[in-house]
Amino acid sequence: MSAVTPGGRNLLVSSINLVQRMTRNAHPSSRAVGLDRAFKLEYMGSAEFEWGSVPQSLRTMRTDPVSVSVRPLTIDGGSRDVHLVCPTGDADESWDELLRWVTGDGYRQPFEAKEFTRFDTAFAGADTYGTVAWWTLDVHFMWALDADVAADLADAVNTKPAK
Repeated sequence: MSAVTPGGRNLLVSSINLVQRMTRNAHPSSRAVGLDRAFKLEYMGSAEFEWGSVPQSLRTMRTDPVSVSVRPLTIDGGSRDVHLVCPTGDADESWDELLRWVTGDGYRQPFEAKEFTRFDTAFAGADTYGTVAWWTLDVHFMWALDADVAADLADAVNTKPAK
């Protein structure tokens, strides 16, 4: 079996690089719908996050309805459920991708991304300055440690603005 997919993606190396942190949107605009109504994207500090990665990833995720898939994850002896938000048929692939990112893949350190994600800190139960969810803009799925947050993410992604 080859470690490279027909599309050229290496199955042994995580493709996760751009991870967008998200907080709850406490004061949404009255005109906000979908993702903008429920969540706020944190400033990430790199131009890659500002050059269309967010809308492109959202368009990709909205190709098919998304749902929540729950998987247990253990890091440094601590276990928690991770709630993946992705197209229903992509749950296993998304989970495998997240595991490669969390554990490191021989080329990159665990949790390595373009900018600091705070996921390991949140997983350990420490304060993350309001970060409640993460969105990989290059692999097109989201995840949260809280079931309600994940359900709200799925609803937000599945709610498309009127044209």
